Amino acid sequence: MDDVLPTPEDVVTRTFTTTRFRQGYDMDEVDTHLDALVQVMRAHEQGARTDDLPHSSQASGIAFTLTRWRDGYDPEEVDAFLILVQLAIARLEAGDRRSDAAAPSAAASPEAASVGQAPVAPGTSDPTRLTSFDVSAAAFSVVTLGAAYDDDQVDDYLDRCLAAMRALEDGAQPDADAPTSVEVRSTRFAMASFEGGYATAEVDAFLQRIADALAARGR
Repeated sequence: MDDVLPTPEDVVTRTFTTTRFRQGYDMDEVDTHLDALVQVMRAHEQGARTDDLPHSSQASGIAFTLTRWRDGYDPEEVDAFLILVQLAIARLEAGDRRSDAAAPSAAASPEAASVGQAPVAPGTSDPTRLTSFDVSAAAFSVVTLGAAYDDDQVDDYLDRCLAAMRALEDGAQPDADAPTSVEVRSTRFAMASFEGGYATAEVDAFLQRIADALAARGR
């Protein structure tokens, strides 16, 4: 997962397909938001204060102004990229917490500090691992023009994933036909008809996070 998470430089140089005859996101609003996220990421990397900067939870799910008949950014591309940026910032936030918690231990154990073995804070969780609550609360953009998955199929499959994760969290074994991490990574859905469906990039990115969560629990 670390290999695919964007760096501040990736955010600065990221480009998106422009739209004109279909809805897109206001380019200035997206660029301004990305600039703020770059500032957050660099502050974390430099150990600077981030109290007045956006939290990872504010990185995605932004209601940008929609454009038509003028250039805008492709919404699916922007939404999918912002999910990755959100994960990258969450990883940096988790690193800050580990550093803060490890500092007293390193001071108390000079030997460990001298060989670079500062302990990881107990209970620190990997931000890429979802809980069953995250799956139950998942929401995706509805696309009427462009690639979209059949929403009923996606909802039904997420219900199966939710049942599997709840069983694992309760220390039980999921049903024999419950999704595995391997299955989730390769799952494909029918494309939606003219009524619209879920944005494919958002669904695919979320399924990868579910797969990571299941794999982390031995499923």
